[in-house]
Amino acid sequence: MKRKLVTAWMIFIWIIIAPVIAFTSYSNCWYYALMQKIKYGGNMVPISSKRWSGHHWIWIDEDMQPWEYTLTKMPKFTPWYKLIVYKGVVRKFRTL
Repeated sequence: MKRKLVTAWMIFIWIIIAPVIAFTSYSNCWYYALMQKIKYGGNMVPISSKRWSGHHWIWIDEDMQPWEYTLTKMPKFTPWYKLIVYKGVVRKFRTL
């Protein structure tokens, strides 16, 4: 239940700060998955994160290949406020 509440809180914040994403090079996993779904189709999937107390969002393309937007070498127990927006990398999701 706590994980769902944290994720809902983050989505609320992300909706409010959407102009930041539109005009900068910063993003996060939710924006990445949402934009890929709008542009190319596929699915957005929330995964329980092992690195913070919320969910991590991935995008699964039409070939069923999962992709993620993430920080490189993200430490465990990363505070939620560091994941609002960040400069990350796009890569294939490692485990599903």
